[in-house]
Amino acid sequence: MRRIPRALVLSLLLGFFLLLISASATREPWGASHGYPLHYSYPNLPCERPNPFNGCGYSYDPVLVGLDFLFWLAIAGVVVSAIDLTWTKIFPRYVGKQTRSSAAQSS
Repeated sequence: MRRIPRALVLSLLLGFFLLLISASATREPWGASHGYPLHYSYPNLPCERPNPFNGCGYSYDPVLVGLDFLFWLAIAGVVVSAIDLTWTKIFPRYVGKQTRSSAAQSS
């Protein structure tokens, strides 16, 4: 079985972290998150003001939450790839030694 590339794992972790930051940055005082860039929560109607203690809370659209995660995952993938390319250009000796040593260990 092939190993998962390090860049993919880092992108997934960074994308999830960015999703959590965007959810906490758009949080309302009563605890509901709107999300950014997609607005994935909406109040349960016919309530005038959302209150989780009387059954008038917020509902979340799982499709929009998933699309929001894909948005942040794409941004994280670009950032991780740019950092990886910059790292290999700045420190080519270190990357070459690391690649040779990992290839020797897997043989």
